[in-house]
Amino acid sequence: MIRAIVIFLAVALCHCGGQPQSGIPQETMDTVRKYVYDNTCRGTNPDMWDTGRMIEEIEAGNRPCLNCGPVSLVMVELLRRKGYGDYIQRVFVAPGGDVDLTRVTHTFIEALVDGEYQAHDALYDLYYLRPDGRRANASDLIYMKDEVIPCNSAGTCGPDAYAGYEGLKSHFDSVLVSHRLLYAPERFDPERAIRTGEQAADYLGRNFFGPTTRVTRCPTPESPGCVR
Repeated sequence: MIRAIVIFLAVALCHCGGQPQSGIPQETMDTVRKYVYDNTCRGTNPDMWDTGRMIEEIEAGNRPCLNCGPVSLVMVELLRRKGYGDYIQRVFVAPGGDVDLTRVTHTFIEALVDGEYQAHDALYDLYYLRPDGRRANASDLIYMKDEVIPCNSAGTCGPDAYAGYEGLKSHFDSVLVSHRLLYAPERFDPERAIRTGEQAADYLGRNFFGPTTRVTRCPTPESPGCVR
């Protein structure tokens, strides 16, 4: 009977692929984010969407210049190679107001880390803290926009963690995560038309997931279909 209980607990606590259900260890997540930041430069290059090649350039010490999308893919791929691919997703954020979504957006990643979802930005070496001290997730950046605090690997928290934080923060009005569009209704109208003639929500879904994608609209984290 004792042996049977031990076997049951082992199965219950393990991911089918041998990974812990708590996701990525915090130290691993922070180390990979810092590694990507330290070994890339901010900018673009003709091959930046070739993730495998960019990793080869990094490993060769060439510090390729990448913007937010490609650098996020590099971070995702490095974590995947460590066996943590099931716990990561890219996140696509866009500002509200009248800003043209076809030009002004930002990408980072969200991952399950030590049992909680966390937002990590390899382009600027940032993670975020909630007022209660816990790491913030993508949803927190939208619904707690003025309360989350950015931090970097050097241990600096607050506006000094990244000199351009106020500009970055202006994006935190909507976020697309796993076919869910979370947004602050007072700052982002998912139905407004943009330059392409599409509604903002439809454009984000198509641009991020494919031409026929329709996203679930989430004016609050508890909206139908929006609860994790």
